[in-house]
Amino acid sequence: MNNEALQNRESLEARMSSWDRELSNLKDQNSQLEIRHQEALDRCKALEENASLREREISDIKAENSELRITNVEALKKCRSMHEELDTHDREVSELKAENSKLEGMYGEALRTRESLEARMSSRDRELSSLKEQNSRLEIRQREAPERYRVLEEKMGLQERQLSDLKAENAELLSRIRSSEPSL
Repeated sequence: MNNEALQNRESLEARMSSWDRELSNLKDQNSQLEIRHQEALDRCKALEENASLREREISDIKAENSELRITNVEALKKCRSMHEELDTHDREVSELKAENSKLEGMYGEALRTRESLEARMSSRDRELSSLKEQNSRLEIRQREAPERYRVLEEKMGLQERQLSDLKAENAELLSRIRSSEPSL
């Protein structure tokens, strides 16, 4: 009888040792999951901050685009005005041959001004094109950000469920250990 009790005791001690190891492993896993959870939260926060920064950049670029559009319209008006002035000069040149040298000087100046305006317009067009491309890239990034955030939330939810399951398992193991203690 004494031998049987000793064997039962050794069997129970072996089981408790096994449970202790399993509980320790579960605690380690819980710690790792908590670290991963915090990292996921940190990454999520960084993504939110990045999205906010991108939104500000997009807003700034839109403001610049608006200013460039106004400048472009003004340049076009000036260019049209210069064309009208040149047409007037051409008529005056054909009608007033006596003032030919004076009008040719004005015409040359108008051409240089027009070329300068055209060069500025060309530069502005390149800037505008570059900003549009940049806007397109930023809009793509902005559209992708919610999907990345959703994926992170899903991963975090899965980790939370796994963590909850492990906690429930731990509680059940603790309950079993406690309920088996009085029988010793």
